[in-house]
Amino acid sequence: MAEALLKQEVIFAIDQIASIVGQIRDGALTLLAVTTETRDANFPDVPTLAEAGVPGYALSTWTAMVGPKGLPPEVAAALNKAVNAALSEPALRERLSSSGTDPRNDSTLESAAAFLGQEFNRFKAVVERTGLKLD
Repeated sequence: MAEALLKQEVIFAIDQIASIVGQIRDGALTLLAVTTETRDANFPDVPTLAEAGVPGYALSTWTAMVGPKGLPPEVAAALNKAVNAALSEPALRERLSSSGTDPRNDSTLESAAAFLGQEFNRFKAVVERTGLKLD
């Protein structure tokens, strides 16, 4: 998407900050607003879409670590603990944050499952409301 913006093939886009943070920082692209509920720590002067006049719009990207069905609970718990420990490391947190990613190091198996369920229901409702069909 950034390439199309830079070539002026499109006049605006909604993209992940992590994908275009370099172009924003070097001034090639202008960040107009963020789609999250709160302002981005890397760009505190950039409003949220709600602040910019689009109330009720909040969307963020996320990454989840998943395993195969039937993964033993003790293995899942050990992986969760290891990932949270890694995401607690200051150097990794800084690297992720500076790249436009907001690292979370407080997830549990239960909170991740609840979050994924909420996201599924949220987008299921959008698909039903719009009548979108995937073949």
